[in-house]
Amino acid sequence: MGRLQGKTALVLGASSAGNMGQHIARRFMAEGARVMVSGRKAAVLEEFAGETGCLWHACDLTDEASVTALVEAADRQLGGIDLAINATGWGLLKPFLETTHDELMEMTALQFVGPFHLCQSLVRKMARSAGGRGGSIVQISSATATIMFHDPAAYMGTKAGADHVIRCVANEFGAEGI
Repeated sequence: MGRLQGKTALVLGASSAGNMGQHIARRFMAEGARVMVSGRKAAVLEEFAGETGCLWHACDLTDEASVTALVEAADRQLGGIDLAINATGWGLLKPFLETTHDELMEMTALQFVGPFHLCQSLVRKMARSAGGRGGSIVQISSATATIMFHDPAAYMGTKAGADHVIRCVANEFGAEGI
């Protein structure tokens, strides 16, 4: 019996072959969890699900309605969500003065706004006061959120911001089992 036997897990960021999200999903399944993977590329997710036996649901983390639909689907198809892992990210490693407005908006949507909406949607399902059973939310971050490197200010800033949001969620909803 695995350490996650009887648990359910939602893993975002699994739509590139062999990436971190897929490795996390495989490990959770090896430990006994029922898993749903998600990301933008439906064909890759479908292929991975066919190989592993997990569920899949395409989602664009930068679209709040898509995030809400994902969490609803995971809750319904898995019978609740015990663990949620966000392993999405984009390594925009450009110098500060060369980062365009459009790149900054895209980076912020993917690595700050999207995770913020994801946490909101997950808390609404997981909170005991809302009929949930509690659960764990993991936001994969980066060492650059706390240490200084030359150039990638947009990347570093969004990772640091998401880290603080997760701390706030834990502080506010720890008593709810999250």
